[in-house]
Amino acid sequence: MLGILAKLGIQEKSITKAQTGGPDGDLGSNEILLSSDRTTVIIDGGGVLYDPDGLDRAELVRLARAGADSSAFNESKLGRADSACW
Repeated sequence: MLGILAKLGIQEKSITKAQTGGPDGDLGSNEILLSSDRTTVIIDGGGVLYDPDGLDRAELVRLARAGADSSAFNESKLGRADSACW
């Protein structure tokens, strides 16, 4: 992914991502810990997180380091009124 973005001259921080697999799994947690994009959706066994402005990166990192799924996301970290945790 990073190679494709570099070839296209796009900075990772400028892209938006929806992610399946949450912060409690190996792949999902590594994606959160290693990426710098704007993640707007995470879908995992704990539920669905959605924030059109981007999910709070520090909160996602906290969950990834704790091995917690999306159900442990602090809802006060959601931005706009149309953001949600299901």
